[in-house]
Amino acid sequence: MSFTSRCSAGVLALALSGVLQAQSAEQITALQDGVALYASVLQEGLGLNARAGLFSPTSGSVRGLYLAQQGVVLEVMSPLASERNSFTQFSLGAALERLSAQFAAQMSDGTAVPRPDFSTLRETMAMSMRAELAQGVARDLLDELARVDVSAEIASALQSAADAARSLHALTSFDDAALNQVLEQTSALRAQLSGHISALQALRAEIGGQTQALSEERVAELRDSLQTLNAALQSLQAAAQERAADLRAQADLARAQRQAQWQQELASFEAALMKLVCDYAGGLRALPPQEHVTLVLKGLGEDAAQRREDRILVLRQADALRCLQGDITAQQLQQTAQVYSF
Repeated sequence: MSFTSRCSAGVLALALSGVLQAQSAEQITALQDGVALYASVLQEGLGLNARAGLFSPTSGSVRGLYLAQQGVVLEVMSPLASERNSFTQFSLGAALERLSAQFAAQMSDGTAVPRPDFSTLRETMAMSMRAELAQGVARDLLDELARVDVSAEIASALQSAADAARSLHALTSFDDAALNQVLEQTSALRAQLSGHISALQALRAEIGGQTQALSEERVAELRDSLQTLNAALQSLQAAAQERAADLRAQADLARAQRQAQWQQELASFEAALMKLVCDYAGGLRALPPQEHVTLVLKGLGEDAAQRREDRILVLRQADALRCLQGDITAQQLQQTAQVYSF
């Protein structure tokens, strides 16, 4: 090829390159306008423009971007993501209520951190050392007292009952009155438990603090006191565990019902979204048919170990156009989507 021919070929290539770049810029501009309009149509069609008040944020949003040679990505934020938190095992509301109750209990005496009573601590340590040295009948009584003490199990059951009641309140299965009734009941049972714990501590202090052998009469009295306390603690434990089990069963049922309802709401939301994608596929006419429309439903995917994933639906623009033309239905378009969580 001559030098002149090579120059002519180079000029033609540069000219064609300029034309292609101009076309690409025009396509990008058209896509920017199309994606913005398409996202606003989806947002309006899904009812995500609703506001609770004049200055309140919208209930959701749809935001789009274009990835060259891949297609349009639409990020959909909806109320379904926040509603999902209402039936999780440990909702934020229940956790905050429990934390607030703990702070209130700690600060009821007007101080954030109570001042340690060193004399009581020294006496407790001394009593513990004497208990370790106790022999014979005193040792047997202390062992029996340790077996009787189920206060930790009772406290755990009462806390479980309160947590389940708060879950039911968050799931709207309990109104304020029902929640307050359960909390008052658990508070009354805690007061009983506190009295039993005080009696146990008094017995432990007396038995562990003995420096001389206990008389048979006093040993019999102590055993009677232990049996009485044991019966009271067993009764309280049974009541607390029964109440906790009943409330947990109610919370589990309410949570399962709310989750099933939410799944139906998600299915309806996706069906409405597919209908809009079908009806307004022409809004992305600048998108090459071989590229894709990817819908990212924020927070609606699987629950992973570290986070809640997004639900992703990937559609071919060609299939969306077929739906617009009536060759397939919106339901069939949904069936062509590649769906996964990420």
